[in-house]
Amino acid sequence: MYERAVLRKDHQKKYGATVDLWSIGVTFYHAATGSLPFRPFEGPRRNKEVMYKIITEKPSGAISGVQKFENGKIEWSTDMPISCILSKDLQSLLCPVLANILEADQEKCWGFDQFFAETSDVLHRMVVYVFSLQQATLHHVYIHQYNTATLFQEVLFRWTNIAPPNQELLYEGRRLVLDPNQQAQSFPRTSKDNPIMLASRELVSTVGLFFEDPSPPKVQPRYDLDLDASYAKTFAGDVGHLWKTSQSLLIHEELVRKGVRGLMCDGLIQANLLSSEYNEISEMRKKVLRLVSLFPRHLRSPAPVPDPQAERLALTAHFPHHLRSPAPVPDPQAECLLLSAAPAPVPVKPSQVPDPQVPVLPGSVSVCSCPTWSSCLLPSLSWPPSCPVCHSPLPALSATPRFLPVHVVCCLVSPCL
Repeated sequence: MYERAVLRKDHQKKYGATVDLWSIGVTFYHAATGSLPFRPFEGPRRNKEVMYKIITEKPSGAISGVQKFENGKIEWSTDMPISCILSKDLQSLLCPVLANILEADQEKCWGFDQFFAETSDVLHRMVVYVFSLQQATLHHVYIHQYNTATLFQEVLFRWTNIAPPNQELLYEGRRLVLDPNQQAQSFPRTSKDNPIMLASRELVSTVGLFFEDPSPPKVQPRYDLDLDASYAKTFAGDVGHLWKTSQSLLIHEELVRKGVRGLMCDGLIQANLLSSEYNEISEMRKKVLRLVSLFPRHLRSPAPVPDPQAERLALTAHFPHHLRSPAPVPDPQAECLLLSAAPAPVPVKPSQVPDPQVPVLPGSVSVCSCPTWSSCLLPSLSWPPSCPVCHSPLPALSATPRFLPVHVVCCLVSPCL
């Protein structure tokens, strides 16, 4: 359409409703920033060929293209400039709409149905003003009325990089506690002068207000009414921009003071609550002590904790001595030493063969008559059994205690080894 209307070139192309969407996108951008989205050097009217190149070669997703120098390259951008008067939150919702209606490829361009659906979604959102105290930034959070506090905190994390567990909210000098399932329509009413204060439990860097410092144009010394009118228009725009910037800075300064006072008041309130809770606990302690003093003395001290070992000893006090102590634990090393000290087997004579009616197995226990041993129990590995020290034969025990386990350890009174 620009080629046919401005460049006066004949072609057989047809135009649909997308040309109107393009015009709407240019109007939106111009109203938000005060300048046209596509600007060749010396302006679109003086440099029509570059203007046609910009609008036909625009990459997908870009919303502006500017040529700052003659025959220079075109600088594309997908975001609004710093001089845009819209908040960053609203820009994040508007830029995708502009990118899809300012589309050079007609097949990728949105239709009116999708355009109205997206713009209606933005219009039906409510605005919650939040001031990040440490970062000194004011945010306009656009959310639906049915959105929960959890989603609200996630949006704050996206813009402030403060995680939800570290977010402390204040409203009118008091701590604001939001239920995770609480809907946004029940949030307190906010405005630019009375927003929700956001404080972080961790250290964050200060961001402040982003603004563009305008540079005045160079004024020609010669007298020219046309140039003077253009200069006056530029100066008026710069003065208006500086006035809005200074007003925003004053609002931010006042919000910082208000937030600090709110933190101090909230700290005093929390200290008073802790003090009152401490006083209540002290009064309850005094009442408990007063009630305890009314009981007899033997009921005041706590009952002793029973000792299982002491109880077991008390129960076995009337038992014989050999039943009180536990059985000794066998020592495998002592058994091996005892077995290795045994003498070589002695040949058994026929007269020394024991009575077959009374069997004696290897490992039976005999009593040593050696004077250096006192009632010593030794295992017998050969027949007849002998003392490992004096090699004297050992008389076998009676038939009653005939067989004892091999692991019985000798009770040495005066060791021979």
